[in-house]
Formats: sequence, C-alpha cells, structure tokens
Amino acid sequence: MNTSSKPTLPSPKAVRFSTTIGKNKPETLVTGRSECPFCHPESLVDIVETDGDIIFLKNKYNVLTDAEQFVLVESRRCDDGIEQYSSEKLHRLFRLALRHFDRMLKNPDYKSVIFFKNHGPLSGGTIRHPHMQIIGFYDIEPETLYEKDNFVPADNPIIQRDGITLSASAFPRLGFGEFTIISDAYPLSEKSIDTLADFIQYVVRFLLELDWRENPSYNLFFYYLQDRRQLALRIMPRHPTSPLFVGYDLRIVPDNIGLLSEKLKKFILENSSRKA
Repeated sequence: MNTSSKPTLPSPKAVRFSTTIGKNKPETLVTGRSECPFCHPESLVDIVETDGDIIFLKNKYNVLTDAEQFVLVESRRCDDGIEQYSSEKLHRLFRLALRHFDRMLKNPDYKSVIFFKNHGPLSGGTIRHPHMQIIGFYDIEPETLYEKDNFVPADNPIIQRDGITLSASAFPRLGFGEFTIISDAYPLSEKSIDTLADFIQYVVRFLLELDWRENPSYNLFFYYLQDRRQLALRIMPRHPTSPLFVGYDLRIVPDNIGLLSEKLKKFILENSSRKA
C-alpha cells in the first residue's frame, strides 16, 4: 500500500480514522438510533464464511484508513451473548474466529493484526448485536500493541488445562477485575481452542454476575506474542475510565486481586461440576 502522499503520524501507535465514513455508521448500543444491520443477515454483503448463524464478513464501514476490517457476527439473535452459548456453539465460534485470525497473521499484506470484542455501553462499541472484530493494519508494528507487563500474573494460576492458563492480571490496565489467558504454544490445537473458549465463557459469566449495573460492559482483547509464540487474551470489565489513567497514564492496582481470583476459581469449579 502506497502511503508516501500521507503526512507522518505523530506516534507509532496512531491510526487514521475516517470521520466521513464514521458518521454514517449505525449505532444501536447506546442511543439505539439505528436499525441493527446484523439482525438482517440477508442484506449483508462481502461475506467470507458462514457456519450456521455465525457470519464472518468484511466490515462495510472501514473507518480505519490504513487497515482492513472484518466482523464476526456471532448469532442471529440481537440479545445473545457469550455467556448464553452452548458448548457446541461456543467452540464452533472460537474455532472459526481463531482460524481467520491466524490466516490474517500469516497474510504479508498486514504488518499486524488485532482481534477484539466489545460488549455493553461502556465498551467503546456501537452495535449491541453480539459480534467480534479482526483488523489487519498495514503500518502498525506488532510490538506497539502491548506491553510485557500486560500479561504478568498476579499470583498462582486460577486454572490450567490443555496448554491454556487463566490468571488474574498483576497490573490491570483500567483497574478492576482484569484476567489474562495465555497459551503454552501457538498455533492452538482444537482441544486447546475449546478450553480457551470455555475459560472465556466462565470469566464472562463471572464478571456479568459480579457487576451491579443494568447493562454491564467488558472487552476481550487477543494478542499474538510473536517473540514467545503464544496466544494471549485479556478479559477486561469496563467501568467509567479513571481520570488518573486518561490524564496521566497512571494505572490503579486494586487490593482485592487475590480475593477476586479465589472467587473466580470457586465459581469455575462449581460451574464445571454442574456442566459435567
């Protein structure tokens, strides 16, 4: 991609955003001013792959001008969510998602690739309908996408199985209840993907039950750690962002991380026995 005519950005972490495209994006999460495009799958275009009601397609509103954006529509139902999916549906979803993430990581057109999910009005998203996004950047260097302390565990792992480790974060980015999942190796086997998906569902259910608000919010952020050949995931509950972080990049480390880890471990053990 030829970018010689574009002005240099002030930071290696800066991305160009098209306000012309952005102002035409539908918005159903906060104001509900638009009709949900994903509730009408028959009208969707540029579909790459489908699996039942799961649809992977190019993003119609490619607001990041130096990137290629894709959307993974998770379900036909607008009020669905990761916490509700059956094991069979959950595993199919993440197998498909990680297959496309891996294909994009191997695509020489992209310098780096990100994979994430927004849920709830404080997550930074615009569409309520359950979906995830995968974006290939032409110019962003992979090492700018994370810091090594993002994946430092607070204590002993909460649970380990099939080469997947779930821990509480020692240095949460936005404050409270952040968890990390890291694989022993990459790429993942189907069994490891299924375990990863199960761990995600346990944490999401735990966070949603823990949250006191009517519409809880969270994000999932996936990372390929190239130097370690591992897949990493951060599960981050979202609250109004601390001004200490926004203004000064100061990060709050709560004093109840150990207690929260024990509560999550107990929650997973209780729900695992019911599932069995």
